[in-house]
Amino acid sequence: MANKDMYLDTNGNPQMKLSQDGHLAAGVPGTVAGLFASMKYAKLPFKKLIAPAIKLAEYGYAITEAEAEAFNDFKEDFINLNTTAPAFVKNIPWKAGDTLFQKTWLIL
Repeated sequence: MANKDMYLDTNGNPQMKLSQDGHLAAGVPGTVAGLFASMKYAKLPFKKLIAPAIKLAEYGYAITEAEAEAFNDFKEDFINLNTTAPAFVKNIPWKAGDTLFQKTWLIL
């Protein structure tokens, strides 16, 4: 959970790298809060709105040549900047037509 000291070391000194690289640098909470705040204007339930994205994540989709090149080019960054290997990392190089899966871990 985010807190005012999350980017400080034990002596209270700022650790700039923590706010710039890796999972602690992600700005997701504001995005998620915005999505939920906008739901009062939605005509469909949130679960139905995100169902297509969940389906793509679970069953995968064929990536393009550009996506394959990007995944291959940034493989080391994905490994170095994450605490666990993300779905974009695999042992053999990506190629156009490979299927990307991003299994969901949260069931709404």
